[in-house]
Amino acid sequence: MAWSQKHVVAGLAVVFVVAMIVVQFKATPEVVGPPHAPASDSSSLSDSLRGTGVGTKAQGPPSDSMAPTKPFNAPTKPLSTEGAQQFNLVAVPDSFRVDKVGGRGGCMVTISRVTSPALDVCFVQDKCDGAPWAIKMQTAIAQVEASTQASGGRAWSCNTHDPKVGIVVLTTSREEDIANLLNAVHSLKNFIGEDDPAPLIVFHEDLSASQQLAIREAAAASHVTLPRSVSFHAIQYEEFPPGFNADVEEPNWQKRTKWGYHHMIRWWAYRVWHHPAVRDLELTMRLDTDACYKGPLEYPMKRMLTDCSKVYRPYGVQCDIKPVQYRFHEFYHKTIDCMGIQAANPGMLAYEEERAPADAQALFNDHFEVVRVSFMRRPDVMAFVERVTEYEPYGVFRWRWGDHIVRYSLLALFAPSGSLDLTPLQHYHHPCEVPTDSILTELSFEEMAKRGW
Repeated sequence: MAWSQKHVVAGLAVVFVVAMIVVQFKATPEVVGPPHAPASDSSSLSDSLRGTGVGTKAQGPPSDSMAPTKPFNAPTKPLSTEGAQQFNLVAVPDSFRVDKVGGRGGCMVTISRVTSPALDVCFVQDKCDGAPWAIKMQTAIAQVEASTQASGGRAWSCNTHDPKVGIVVLTTSREEDIANLLNAVHSLKNFIGEDDPAPLIVFHEDLSASQQLAIREAAAASHVTLPRSVSFHAIQYEEFPPGFNADVEEPNWQKRTKWGYHHMIRWWAYRVWHHPAVRDLELTMRLDTDACYKGPLEYPMKRMLTDCSKVYRPYGVQCDIKPVQYRFHEFYHKTIDCMGIQAANPGMLAYEEERAPADAQALFNDHFEVVRVSFMRRPDVMAFVERVTEYEPYGVFRWRWGDHIVRYSLLALFAPSGSLDLTPLQHYHHPCEVPTDSILTELSFEEMAKRGW
């Protein structure tokens, strides 16, 4: 009996040691951070997304050509309470960890369980090859879902008492562009009901002092009673996503310069939402340099200033065709399937699927748009946009996937049915010399509403 008890005690000791090793393994996860450090001109990765991707390294090179080619390099802090509050999200506490389970024949399966008092979600990364972007995106989606359930409401902030807004512009210093921009700014005087003039926020690379003065003077005269303020923000425009080698790549489409149009797409799809001049605003309205208003119309941001249920006001829905949307539909649905995303706006996703057999990709022509910034900067939305613009297959640069396609696609996935302001825009011309202000749209706004957009 004594001999048996000694062996039992020894056996229990071995079990205890093994258990402690396993616990230590589980308690020290690898924290996966953003793909690159912020640029000096603007935060290239939202504070809300820093450190929210937690998981394990992919086992060996990804088998999917659309997966990233290298892991993140990292700030390692989880989403802070302050960062979470900015998006009405549940903050992930210090105890946030990942439990790892793996192994099935020759195929590595990684199941990551996020453990915290407020969040308990199981992630299956097998279909996404354990890619860091997938772990990050799924974490962001889970945070937003948990926050929405906890608050019983929408997952974006809305300030109707003292909202900050801005009219955003991206321009070159070419004389033709400046002349067009001055005309566009002058035309803002046609807005009716703009009680306080929305500031003009101008992003540029190299505007001269005289050009900036001319824009200030035009802005000052663009409101009926008060001068419109202007701020200028020099940016590093020609910046490529990490891992993309512009020296050996060739675009399938170009305008003015080899990569200039592609940088513009990446700016409006991704980078602008991380710039300090934009990220604290309630609403933005885009103004293209070659657009203008030729008659009186209701102030385009007016309705969304008081209706917190709306996150986006489109110009109209159209489609793009090959080669500039090459492989996007396949990529889009692979991402949806891989992540297990349930579209928040099934009517919009159904329309995208309707157009796909004709090699046409649904889009919102976003040369005009009104955007609720807190929605666009939501972690799940930004994780999706980052997936599109910052990783293989680098479709923005290789195939000119447009910001208009990206905008429609993210709204279909994350903007709830009924969250679009479907008010037709009046007296808007793009380009300004176009003789008619008829909206170019494949569906009427009434039809969009019937479809639940």
